Amino acid sequence: SEIVRGLSDDDIDVGFLTGYGDYVSSLSWLEATLIFCDSHCAVVACDHPLAKRTSVSYDDLLHERKIILGEQGLLAHEDTMDFDDALCVSDPQSAVVLVAAGYGISICVGHVTPRHNPQVVCIPIDESKMNIYACTKRDSHKTSPKALLTLITEEYAHHPLQES
Repeated sequence: SEIVRGLSDDDIDVGFLTGYGDYVSSLSWLEATLIFCDSHCAVVACDHPLAKRTSVSYDDLLHERKIILGEQGLLAHEDTMDFDDALCVSDPQSAVVLVAAGYGISICVGHVTPRHNPQVVCIPIDESKMNIYACTKRDSHKTSPKALLTLITEEYAHHPLQES
């Protein structure tokens, strides 16, 4: 929400946002350029029953308590899962600590998973995706953000995350 507010107030020229369901497209004043599509991972404690799996489905996670990095308001735009029993935290370290302590599982975008933490296991979620957007204010007449977006889209056109 801070990035969206900064874009709206002209304090930020380009913001990078994950696409929770229809959230980005619901902001009609925002111009969003898809940079790449990533996948979701479930983050579970190393002793969790799912920890030995190579992948999971959203159905496998249905009855797990979720520890989510973000804000409850954004989750209303996520159409894949029910987040009524979600605990929202504001920083990734808190999510990992709570998962490792057995308070629930977390779901995050694949490129930011805590893969090197021995207390948690990251498991790809089947048929999941998360679009990553570079966003600008739609009616902005600034040329620098548009030039930056051109550079980014050219760079990521052949990026390994784009091809996975």
